[in-house]
Amino acid sequence: MPSHLEARPANRLALPTILVLVAVAGWGLLFVSQRSAAEFEEHLRAQVSSLHQRQMELLNERAQRDTAVGTLEKLRSEVAALQQEQEGLIKARDQIQADLTRLRAEQDAAGAHLHRSQTAGEEAEHASIVTAQRALTKLGYGPLALDGIVGPGTRQAIEDFQHDRGLRVTSELDPATLRQLTASNKTATLE
Repeated sequence: MPSHLEARPANRLALPTILVLVAVAGWGLLFVSQRSAAEFEEHLRAQVSSLHQRQMELLNERAQRDTAVGTLEKLRSEVAALQQEQEGLIKARDQIQADLTRLRAEQDAAGAHLHRSQTAGEEAEHASIVTAQRALTKLGYGPLALDGIVGPGTRQAIEDFQHDRGLRVTSELDPATLRQLTASNKTATLE
C-alpha cells in the first residue's frame, strides 16, 4: 500500500477527534460560564439586597432625624415662650415688691399716727376720769383716788351720782353724766 494512502485514514480520524475535543471544550466553557454567571447573579442579588436594607436603615434614620428636628424646633419655641413668661413674672414680682415696700411704709406711718392718736385719746380719757373723780369727791361721793382708773369705788360713786341726779344709771362716765358733773362741779366751786 502506498504510504500516502495510509496517512489519509489517520487524518480522517484526527478531524473527528479534534471536533469532539473542541465540542467538549465548548460545552465545558459553556458550563463554566453559566456557573460563573449564576454565581455572579447570586452575588449581585446579595449586594442589591444589602443595599436595599441599608437604604431602608438610612430612610429610617432620616425620619428619626426629621422628627428630632421638629421636636427641637417645638422645644425652642416653648423655651422662648417660657423666657417671655419668666420676664413677665420677674416684672410682676418687682412691681409687687415695690408695692409691698410702699404699703409697709404707709402702714408704718399710719401705725405711728394711730399710736399717737391712741396715746392722745388715752391721755384725754385719763384726764376726764381724773376730773370726774375730783368732781365726785368735791360733791361728797367719797374720797376717791385720783388715778384715772374707773375702779369699783369710782364706779359706785358714778352710779350714786347718776341716781341722785335722775340720770339713767349705767355706772359709766357717759356724756350726760360728764355734763352734769361738769355743771355740778362749777356750781360747787362757786359756792
